[in-house]
Amino acid sequence: MKVTYVGGAGRLGLPLAAWSAVKGHQVIVADINAEEVVKINEGHTGRYEPQVDELVAQALQENSLRATTDVASAAAQSELICIIVPTPSLTGGGFSNEYVLSACREIGEGLQISAYDYPVVEISSTVMPGSTMGPICTLLETYSGRTVGLDFGLVYSPEFIRQGSIVYDFSNPDMVLIGASDEWALEAVWAYYKSVVENNASFHAMSPVSAEIAKLSLNATVVAKMAMANTIATLCHDTPGADAYDVLQVIGEDSRVGHKFFGAGTWPGGACFPRDARALSEVLVRAGVPATMAVGVDMHSEAMAAWLARHIAGLAGKTKNVVGILGLAYKPGVDIAEESQGMELADLLEQRGVSVYTHDPVIEDRAPLRQRRWGWFVECCDILVLMTCWPEYRALVDMDLEGKIVLDMWGFLEELGETHALYYRFGEGL
Repeated sequence: MKVTYVGGAGRLGLPLAAWSAVKGHQVIVADINAEEVVKINEGHTGRYEPQVDELVAQALQENSLRATTDVASAAAQSELICIIVPTPSLTGGGFSNEYVLSACREIGEGLQISAYDYPVVEISSTVMPGSTMGPICTLLETYSGRTVGLDFGLVYSPEFIRQGSIVYDFSNPDMVLIGASDEWALEAVWAYYKSVVENNASFHAMSPVSAEIAKLSLNATVVAKMAMANTIATLCHDTPGADAYDVLQVIGEDSRVGHKFFGAGTWPGGACFPRDARALSEVLVRAGVPATMAVGVDMHSEAMAAWLARHIAGLAGKTKNVVGILGLAYKPGVDIAEESQGMELADLLEQRGVSVYTHDPVIEDRAPLRQRRWGWFVECCDILVLMTCWPEYRALVDMDLEGKIVLDMWGFLEELGETHALYYRFGEGL
């Protein structure tokens, strides 16, 4: 199949495009970022994401991948056009379709001269419910002169993928969700996914608006599960003799709950979970649907960050200690600090007048003066707070930490509890 990924030079698009290319498709990456387009064509992408560089190199060698800034021309040559551009969050919690609609104008121009009688446009970017068959459909029809369901197909098919394992998640999904305008579009996209998916993922066909709601709701539900686990862990942390590990282990044994995403740790970070939870809250409020639970889940992260800052400031304030935050990437294995829990905590502590240093193996802090070399960092900090479980931080187990307080938000360094009297695991009430 001839496939174009519009926005395909981005963090999500390139892994999907490169994987599709090595799985036998002829793939065009269409992106307005001319610098990245040149890098892709030269095979010099330099991505932190696993497998991407190798897949791009293989696809270029096999002549199954190329990049261009001409979106219209790429669309005209493709049976399937996937849009995977950013949809930035708005102040109220919803998403902007600005970049999606801009792409649709160029795609529409390409569809006017398309080599195919029934090309299909797939929206993979996360959009607000009603977007696909509303403004997106209207714009594509206007600029192409074609009619959805008659001259071209339109599909909303979000990707449930995680930064740090994009290629694996794309090729081994729990499910494939396709919200299609018509049966022809559904069959075309399903055939595409069957060719790139390597496991026995379940297949779910529905209307585009149902798929849009499902995407937001799934991530918001995971955030709700994490919020409940951390609420219980916070209670245990403030209750002498209680241990969240034991409590959550028991609850997770119930098949109705399960252990996945149900443990003590930091609040959700990154580009998907927080903003999808906020967006669902905005949708519910706008629709007049009771939204108490969704709004509460959205507010939980802010409340937990404030609780943690108060807790640490109480420790630091007694002796004017320096707090060292370990980890700025929102999770290990990625070079992304969007919705960074470590940065949020650093900001809250500094607002309280606490001296803060930060460290991360791959992320440079927004305030470079706070960033310190690893050895010097540990030596100068009186309180160490583990926010991201980078393997490098295992070295703390073998270091001299006499007199230092260690607060481990994940239980990642629990061996320290056997040798270090001032080790505290989040959720363990002492």
